[in-house]
Amino acid sequence: MKKLTDVYNIDKLLLDEIYNRASNSKPLYEHLGSTKPWPDFDQFKFLSNQLHEFMSMEHTNIKTKTTIGSQAKRPMEIDIPLMITGMTYGVISGASKIALAKAAALVGTSSNSDEGGFQLEEREIAPKYVVQYNRGNYCNEENHLKLADMIELKWVQGANPGTLDFKKASEITEELSILRGLDPGEDSYMPPHHRNISSHKNLKKTVEWLKEITEGVSISIKICGSRIKEDIDVAIYASADVIVMDGAQGGTGGSLLLIENDFGLPTMYSTSIAAEYLKKKEMEDKVSLIIAGGIRTPGDIMKALALGVDAIYSCKLFLLAITLPMSRDEVFINKPLQLIHYNVPENSLFDTDKGSNSLANYMKACMEEKKMGCGLLSIDDVHKLNKNHMYSLSEQVSKATGVKYVTEI
Repeated sequence: MKKLTDVYNIDKLLLDEIYNRASNSKPLYEHLGSTKPWPDFDQFKFLSNQLHEFMSMEHTNIKTKTTIGSQAKRPMEIDIPLMITGMTYGVISGASKIALAKAAALVGTSSNSDEGGFQLEEREIAPKYVVQYNRGNYCNEENHLKLADMIELKWVQGANPGTLDFKKASEITEELSILRGLDPGEDSYMPPHHRNISSHKNLKKTVEWLKEITEGVSISIKICGSRIKEDIDVAIYASADVIVMDGAQGGTGGSLLLIENDFGLPTMYSTSIAAEYLKKKEMEDKVSLIIAGGIRTPGDIMKALALGVDAIYSCKLFLLAITLPMSRDEVFINKPLQLIHYNVPENSLFDTDKGSNSLANYMKACMEEKKMGCGLLSIDDVHKLNKNHMYSLSEQVSKATGVKYVTEI
């Protein structure tokens, strides 16, 4: 007799989904992002220099300095084009947020408040701090916003393009409730988009206000890969200095499985479309592009830079890098990540200093590998990577991205 998994293209994951929906009569939610495979940066490979043009003799002097929002009065300068994305205090623990900030300090990049609330200790540790102007209006007060090196007006994210977020008061610790400005016993509610932004004109006014109160720091708008060209037009109209593009593989603390698996564009395509459209609009040197979602390796980072982004956000990679050295014998992803979950007993075992050092080590290793790769391409700056350094294994991907197909090299 055949197993269910052998017929009807049904695997165990899908069986679990059917079982849970049939048993509970409730929509399914998933942590960390999509459970389906998406087209990714493996479609590209680099072309090393050899005889036609010699490779570099030394990779140590390859530049990695990155400017985010170059047209802002106070653009954000970081040492590497790799940034710690927003991770919500309330999904991950306060201690892990501090570890992320410490890691940022060790490598000279930025940390991110996310929408869970502004932590002053995190701000004091991080060399550069991105503050999210969030839909829940948590810590959106001027005194917090003025301490930012960049403001990220979070509209949506790849795994959650505009659904409401709700957390019962019983799930919120007193500390987090105070941080978010909630009354005792008050539930936490985040609407699909900002209550005070009901039109493109309101959005532009909000961006202008954020620039004014922060005395000109870079203002970014975070969107997901969907109707990219139309959304970029609105962001440009609103005078955004930075666009954050979150691909469909973007992680989340928890989102509707239907949305995670069946909405949005893969990060690889989102990256190419956004970068090319900014170039077409002659805005590629005026509006910085940061991408996120599904980045897994130093090679993915190099390929994203070659497609035209200025920097890369990461979440899942960093959470694993911060926890795996403390749980090296665990092979299931949920085991190490329990160390940094919010309000669970296991997070008492998390070592903040060890976690920050592990993440810093990981980012340093990634940057060294990228430098060595740039040496093989005979370039002295990671921001000189471009499409001509790559070819595509897929004719379809080549047509969509403008990267040469393998038969054209």
